[in-house]
Amino acid sequence: MSAKNLDRHNRWRSKTVAFRVSPEEWEHFEKIVALSGLTKQDYLIERTLQRDIIVQGNPRVYKALKNQMQDIYGELRRISNGGAVEEFVFRGLIYTKAKQIIQKDWFAAVISSVLFGIFHILRGDAVQMIMTVLMGALFCLFRLKIKRCSTLSLIIAHGVYDALITVWVSLLL
Repeated sequence: MSAKNLDRHNRWRSKTVAFRVSPEEWEHFEKIVALSGLTKQDYLIERTLQRDIIVQGNPRVYKALKNQMQDIYGELRRISNGGAVEEFVFRGLIYTKAKQIIQKDWFAAVISSVLFGIFHILRGDAVQMIMTVLMGALFCLFRLKIKRCSTLSLIIAHGVYDALITVWVSLLL
């Protein structure tokens, strides 16, 4: 058994609290505790008593913030790289080749958009596939109707769309 300890208000801490959490809850708990700079025990006590957490800068907080920023940077790189490759393939190669072969802009847009959606069903469900077909059609429409709409413009639009979806999903979870 551990030694008896007094807290900062000179009270004995003699009770034990234990409970189970899911791996996702544990990961979230670890992140917020690391960002707070407090120990897990102090964090839980402060939140249980509905007190605000005041972050004091220290090396642990700095390291937690650095890790969090690296995660954000990695996600932003993933978003920008994924959008670039997808736009080069679907609106660059597939759309252009379909347009050359079929000679109809709208049919090339449909082919490119449907293939874009099918590609995304591997990473999601039917709803995501439908949404990506619609986004692909919208990007093709941009290409057709906006003067000087380049593949680079579509890459930027795709990156912004992916970033907004990522933020929206993270806010919902």
